[in-house]
Amino acid sequence: MTRQCKILRFGILLYVASFFLIAATGAGSNPNAAPIRGITCAVVALIAPWVWISEWGNGILPKLIPAVIIVGWVNPLFLSTIMFAIRKQRRRSVVILRTVIVTMLASSWFVYFYEEMHPREGFFLWVAGILVVLFSAELAGFYAYCLGSGASA
Repeated sequence: MTRQCKILRFGILLYVASFFLIAATGAGSNPNAAPIRGITCAVVALIAPWVWISEWGNGILPKLIPAVIIVGWVNPLFLSTIMFAIRKQRRRSVVILRTVIVTMLASSWFVYFYEEMHPREGFFLWVAGILVVLFSAELAGFYAYCLGSGASA
């Protein structure tokens, strides 16, 4: 098994584990705020904008809905990018998609801010898993470079 394959598997393990961990604590500064698991965050981000469609013009929602839509599409886009990468098809598309995904991850901070939620370990593991998978080839090359540099010194 190649080093890149091991790094890829590790990233996927982080990504999958993040759905079972607490991704956020509930809204507000309430110390008793209910924790929200990663799978719940993913499903809500994917479905909520369409449930709230009649409320899009009210209050904070015009600012929040685009960010929620973007965050909701991170997981489907990430999974399709993995499929392209594994099949070694459309390499240019994979590079473009991974750039788009990394940019989309920033929207989650906007949602956390406006919903007054606090990110937890599941969120950070989710981001780390995505980044490790998307950049597994570069990480494998960097690791090999570091090993090569240390061996020759």
